[in-house]
Amino acid sequence: MIGPADLARGAPDERDAGLRAERLFDAAAQSGLDLTRLDEVGRRVATLCCQSAPYLATLITRDPHRLVRVAADPYLRREKPREVLAAEVASWSDRARDAPALGAALRRLRADELVRLGVR
Repeated sequence: MIGPADLARGAPDERDAGLRAERLFDAAAQSGLDLTRLDEVGRRVATLCCQSAPYLATLITRDPHRLVRVAADPYLRREKPREVLAAEVASWSDRARDAPALGAALRRLRADELVRLGVR
């Protein structure tokens, strides 16, 4: 089991990383996600986001399930082909009922990609 201190350990600024990790754990608990049992990849993604980039930590804190989605992305460690990204955009576009839903879906996809690229 891991906790916020585990994600902050070894960071250049452990106190700051620890605060970001605590916010992430709080947000995850509120959304019903148990981060204490993250697999190795999920732990790495969370650690990198909390230790290196406040913006990435903010993105996963706003949507803790983003951490799980990014950790499961088969393109986490390699370049995502343009065709794959275009297919993801098209899939979300097809499912959107209206313009606000499409905007929300595209923002979610963009944020997921920013975290994936930042971790990569």
